[in-house]
Amino acid sequence: YIISNVQHFGPAGPSWIHTGGFHTTVQGGAFRLPNGNTLVSVADDAIIFEVDSAGTTVWDYEFGGTNTMIARAQKYSTDFLGGEDTTGFPDYRIGDVNFDELVDIYDLCYTIDMVTIQNGHYQPTPPADINEDIAIDYLDIMEFVYKIMQFNR
Repeated sequence: YIISNVQHFGPAGPSWIHTGGFHTTVQGGAFRLPNGNTLVSVADDAIIFEVDSAGTTVWDYEFGGTNTMIARAQKYSTDFLGGEDTTGFPDYRIGDVNFDELVDIYDLCYTIDMVTIQNGHYQPTPPADINEDIAIDYLDIMEFVYKIMQFNR
């Protein structure tokens, strides 16, 4: 509900309610979105869904796996991190894999994870394509190391 400057307490009753056969014992959340829909996170089941004012689920996401949870979620606009390129990724700098505006050893480690660990923590992304050949592979790691060595001379 919206907190009023003249009321000391919230409204006498809810202005809208959604029940949908879900329950979470810890850290779930519900956030009203600018479009009037509500984003709900069900922590115990690692589920996020968006529901409209009629109670219809607009979209949902379930993170599979064991012993996982999604404590809370927020929905950001597609341009939250800046503009997007033609691949749908935010504007980026080649080599800045973690989008911290630095190209450093951390970016190299993320790229190594992408290339060497099957089902690793990091999925290949355009900034990791250091040699810009549309593939994230050992050649990108080698190019990254070469650039580091050139920089330190």
